[in-house]
Amino acid sequence: MENNGGTHALIKMLKLIFGGLRVLIVLLLVAFCFSGYFLVRENEQALVLRFGKIVGKPGMQLIDSGQWHWAWPSPIDRVVRIPVKKNLRIASKSFWYANLEETDETILDNKLSPGRDGYLLTGDANIIHMNTVAICQISDPVAYFLSHKSVDNNVFLRTIVDQSVLEVVANWKMDEALYRKVEQLQQRLIVKVNRKFKELNLGLEVKAFNIEKSTPPRAVVEAFDEVLRSEMNKNTVIDQAFAYGSRKVNRAEGDGAKVVAQAKLSKSKLLSSLKADVFYFEALLKQYKQFPESTVLTIYNKVISEAVAKAGERFVLPAKSDEVRILLNREK
Repeated sequence: MENNGGTHALIKMLKLIFGGLRVLIVLLLVAFCFSGYFLVRENEQALVLRFGKIVGKPGMQLIDSGQWHWAWPSPIDRVVRIPVKKNLRIASKSFWYANLEETDETILDNKLSPGRDGYLLTGDANIIHMNTVAICQISDPVAYFLSHKSVDNNVFLRTIVDQSVLEVVANWKMDEALYRKVEQLQQRLIVKVNRKFKELNLGLEVKAFNIEKSTPPRAVVEAFDEVLRSEMNKNTVIDQAFAYGSRKVNRAEGDGAKVVAQAKLSKSKLLSSLKADVFYFEALLKQYKQFPESTVLTIYNKVISEAVAKAGERFVLPAKSDEVRILLNREK
């Protein structure tokens, strides 16, 4: 009887253990399934790799931001998040001076060390030094991921940028690359680097290209600075001359416009006066043709009246007189 009771207790305990294992397995399966859900964060896109290969047909492999998605947990699937909106900086100091100590003879002598210092050759056979930064964004996440897997992106991308800078600067004059056409040079570098990225299918696009520092060789910096100051002074004098000429031209145009306006006003007044005179003489001629004597007498009386009105003194002489005396120095 005791053995039967122990056997029953053991069986009961084993049932409880197996029941607990079943519940634990179910819970683990549920946790395993739910652990595959993930949310693609803002400014990201995602790829799902299944045993190292991208899941989905071409054009349907990317998962956009804000979407929930499910993938098999590791090691079956792996989620790769790609920061598509993040700016990637590719900085290069390949064409700048090497990091030398203050006591180095190369610095003291202002000499270029070709085996140690970086430099660029311009189209007019001069030497310049330059630090650059390319600001990029991911334009094709799939191509970017595949290229990122196969190459060391930092070194490889910087090599592409350096090669582009070498090729572009080789076609520019020294003063244009340093001072005159820096913005145009930066735009040309954007086009050049983007062309190489596209040819290599790297999934990147350059949004901006900055030349952070540029200088001629140390030995001739002072001479170039002097030329630059002279150029700036020349431009200042030219600008002042143009401003002075512009002021003179504006003043002359203003005076000319005033004279023309006055002339037009005088012309208008004169034409109005002449029209009035024409109207008056035509009316007078018509009246004269009808009544010649009275018309002449009327005009005569009018002229005499106006003349007498303007005279300071008037003397009335008799119609018939043998002698007329006028006292010129009479008392007032």
